[in-house]
Amino acid sequence: MMHRRPEKILLLGKGINSKLSLDNSSIDFGTLDTGIAVTKKFMITNIGTASTSVMSVKISGDPSFTLDNVSTPIPLAPAASTDIAVTFNPITAGTFTGTVTVSGTDGSPISVSLQGKGKITVITKSVNPFAEEFGLHLKFQPNPMNSLGTIKIILSKPSELDLTLYDGAGRLIRTIGRTWFNEGENSLPFEGGSLPSGEYYIHALINGSSAAQEKIVIVH
Repeated sequence: MMHRRPEKILLLGKGINSKLSLDNSSIDFGTLDTGIAVTKKFMITNIGTASTSVMSVKISGDPSFTLDNVSTPIPLAPAASTDIAVTFNPITAGTFTGTVTVSGTDGSPISVSLQGKGKITVITKSVNPFAEEFGLHLKFQPNPMNSLGTIKIILSKPSELDLTLYDGAGRLIRTIGRTWFNEGENSLPFEGGSLPSGEYYIHALINGSSAAQEKIVIVH
């Protein structure tokens, strides 16, 4: 009896898989005035051959960046896409960064890096309708000053203010702090002896939006 050798048969085929892809790996919001918000979007696409789902979309980094109304899971058929919106709203001057991390049913997380800058436009009068709404007025005494002075905050109703100090070029020099002020005239001591002579601006924010500024002159 003859014995036949087993034959080898080569089998070919394509597997079924799912894979998430991003249309952008980074988003630059550019430079915005404080209190101004801009929203940009990026797209998540399933470039695989099987259905999948976006299980989580999380943001980390500076709180100036926020996600807009993301509800997971997000099912995606092959070649399907979904948009994710991110808003940048700086409340102080500076450079800010963040990261959005996307996780799917299969595979490792993918991420989008975020960057934006905040700036303040230096002017000498109220810069937002909040000043009128809250009856906000800033005064500084004495002005010019040498080392010690007083910030006068006048309000028609109680409010929490963020106070910062900028130089004449709009650069952040000092964070004075966030304080609750009562209706009427309030006083806050200010020390300027360590600052070089020149022009400076005390800037007030209400609810994260620019409200008023007062120019002070330091002379040594």
